Amino acid sequence: MDGLDPTKIQADPRTVLALYLSAERDLEEAKANLNAARHALQKLVFPAYEEGKTLTANIDHFVLKGKAPVYRNIDKAALPAVLRQLPREVGDTCIDYKPQLILKEYKKLSKAHKLLLDEAIRESEGTISIKVTERKRPEEK
Repeated sequence: MDGLDPTKIQADPRTVLALYLSAERDLEEAKANLNAARHALQKLVFPAYEEGKTLTANIDHFVLKGKAPVYRNIDKAALPAVLRQLPREVGDTCIDYKPQLILKEYKKLSKAHKLLLDEAIRESEGTISIKVTERKRPEEK
């Protein structure tokens, strides 16, 4: 699909839907191919790595740089019991508690409380999520 400019679409919705479905299929295939190639390159070019170390390799006129991160996430269920066994300063220095809006409770606030809290909330519009599914056709008799 060649660069579809959404601001210049003069077609009917069926044509645009067909373009969307085609692009969606192409994207999924491209993502799968990219991931497979990334994993193959990792095994062939960077078979062993150390956390945080940037690795470099040359293949013909290309320079490949790889950095292998290790992700660490908190198990919220296990955390309270672990923190009780550690000195308080360990938890205070190693764990960042980030404020997060609980939308369900926010929507229940009085207008006055909501106006106050709104001073600390930054809104931005997201991109609409579109899921296309094919309807089942009635069985022909």
